[in-house]
Amino acid sequence: MITIKQIEAIYWIGRLGSFEAAARHLGTSQSAITRRIQDLETATRTSLFDRSTRTPTLNEKGQSAYRQAASILDLAGQMIDSLAATDLVDRSLDLGVTEVSALTWIPGFLAAMASSHPKLTLRLRVAGAEQLRDMLAKKQIDLAVLPEALWPPGFVAEPIAPLRASFCCARGRLPEGVPVTRELLQELHFIMQENVLFSQVIWRELAGTGAGSIPVVVSDGLLSSLAQVAAGRGVSLLPDFLLDAPAFGNAIQRLTTEIALPPLPYVAIFLEERQSSGMSTLIGSMRTACHFDKMMGA
Repeated sequence: MITIKQIEAIYWIGRLGSFEAAARHLGTSQSAITRRIQDLETATRTSLFDRSTRTPTLNEKGQSAYRQAASILDLAGQMIDSLAATDLVDRSLDLGVTEVSALTWIPGFLAAMASSHPKLTLRLRVAGAEQLRDMLAKKQIDLAVLPEALWPPGFVAEPIAPLRASFCCARGRLPEGVPVTRELLQELHFIMQENVLFSQVIWRELAGTGAGSIPVVVSDGLLSSLAQVAAGRGVSLLPDFLLDAPAFGNAIQRLTTEIALPPLPYVAIFLEERQSSGMSTLIGSMRTACHFDKMMGA
């Protein structure tokens, strides 16, 4: 007879790529995972792995078993969601967010979820948007809150909230009220992160107007950009919640601009196979908690 533990074993080996990683995720030993797979192969009278290499990999039958295991575990999760009381739901999810979420709504959201769903474990990963997109594709995380422009094919995206940003510079670097024009940008260094905020908003607006000649300073993160702006190294585009924070008011000033800056929509992205009533509840809670208008604790 096939058991849920055997199905979990084949699923997590397929998702994480090795017996060792599956054992670590499931909180058991590698030998226990090996026994579950051996019992599964015996029960089905089918070899599920290519063992000709040092690290066993799923063969064609194993890949099919992995896909079926994903469906079975999702159905099991839906059954739990529909039958169990909210405080009895026992599962874990890997959630990826960028710095803008970590600095604003995520702390309050995690505290609220711990109170309302004490048996739900949310493992948080904070990284760059492109890195999180890659982690989604490799199934290293279950869902991520990212700019909509990074929505990858084959995934579901649910709207969460918009992020608003403004041009800024070190206080006193430019006279108050001076608008940022395309011509002025060509005379100043532009501090940017290699992310969608720049490519979607700025580069599109400057295309065909000599944007290629704008001197650029590339930063490796949001706080790095903030520090370089405060140090007077150039002009940047930063989230409004940072510019509104009292801690930065004496160091940074917001600039008016002739360039239209539409809000940047953020969405929750996950594999379609992960869609369930439980996921819908989680995303609904995210949507309620999410705000990009002030820093945590403000």
